[in-house]
Amino acid sequence: KSRSLRFLNLDEGREREVRRALEKAEEERRADPNPPRAFGPVTQGRFLASMGAMERAAALIEDDGTTDERAEEIVEALERLTQPEHMGERYKVLAIARKKEGIFPPPGF
Repeated sequence: KSRSLRFLNLDEGREREVRRALEKAEEERRADPNPPRAFGPVTQGRFLASMGAMERAAALIEDDGTTDERAEEIVEALERLTQPEHMGERYKVLAIARKKEGIFPPPGF
């Protein structure tokens, strides 16, 4: 199946208006001293690990109020979220952010 381009037929006045809007947007983009940047994508497993998911799970498990059953649930949930054979590599994380002092790149990237 072949693809064909479709052209929008604008009258001269509308064409000028669209062209001006596009030029203005381009000027604003170029003038931005702190444009947004993309980070990633990284795998969900890597992202969660870099955000401290393993340490948080360990702290929950070591809590005196955590039962053995609850500890098993935490381990199973962590494995499901982070392991490559489950969700760890199936899902990706992407961030789009502007540079901010002290938090750049964004946490997890």
